[in-house]
Amino acid sequence: MKQQRKNSTEFYHNSFSYDHGHTRSQTHTAWNFEESIKSTLPVWPNFVNRTNFQPDSWMDHTNCIYTVVEVPLEGDMRFHQRDENIVVKPGEAYLIHRGENSRLNCGPAGFCRKISIGLSGNSLPSILMDTGLLHYTKLKLADPDEIYRLISAVEKVLRIREKTPDNTREISILCYSLLMELARSLNSKYPSPLARAMELMTVNLGRKLTIRQIAEELNISQSKMEDLFLKRFRTSPKEYFLDLRMEKAKQLLSRTDLSVKLIAHQLGYPDQMNFSRIFRKKTGKTPTEFREQARNLKTT
Repeated sequence: MKQQRKNSTEFYHNSFSYDHGHTRSQTHTAWNFEESIKSTLPVWPNFVNRTNFQPDSWMDHTNCIYTVVEVPLEGDMRFHQRDENIVVKPGEAYLIHRGENSRLNCGPAGFCRKISIGLSGNSLPSILMDTGLLHYTKLKLADPDEIYRLISAVEKVLRIREKTPDNTREISILCYSLLMELARSLNSKYPSPLARAMELMTVNLGRKLTIRQIAEELNISQSKMEDLFLKRFRTSPKEYFLDLRMEKAKQLLSRTDLSVKLIAHQLGYPDQMNFSRIFRKKTGKTPTEFREQARNLKTT
């Protein structure tokens, strides 16, 4: 515990810190999911929070261990992540991505009432990548009422203290539906060349496939493909392909006992040191450190 400023205390448990004064109130609803349950669910909720922020309230996430969906209901919030400074209002949502740093505090309105949900799951990384949500932070919601309904439905099930096969399955389905509804806000029907490029990348993670080769396969110019990815994902096709590889690396490191050398080879990196360097640049950790942290989280 570290004193940061008067009436504020920084907590390092669960990788977040927050204002501990009287300017912020919160209700926190959560289950403790046993490993035997987690292994059967593609996605599950870590918590649902309802929070009232006032002008001096703030919250930091350092190397956030969840994917968090933040939905303002009244007022507005200001978010800092990925070198962006973004104000989010009712009718919009903000994504705090796993492994990233962020800060949130009140926006220009000077207050905010919001609801948020933290998500984890074996299939979550691939869902975020496949839908394109991984590349977005702010979303203009296609149906804000449906987003609120789904999060509230998760919260209602979490208030049932006894976990049964039926309600754990229900809560996972609700979380998946929430992600699909968020993806709908992206107008996720990709142009045909973009969808084909994403498919080629996904099935060729272990090949030294260049962006020029993918463009040639699609019979479009490389600059056209660059434009497609920039417009849809706000990133280049090269970075998108790299993110796919690194997400796959995270899955293999956390879920298998394959050596780092073999994982690097499977993802098209004959040089393990080069793979480790790129992985550390993307995640802030070496592959070995990432694996150790993932194993520690499973035992806590």
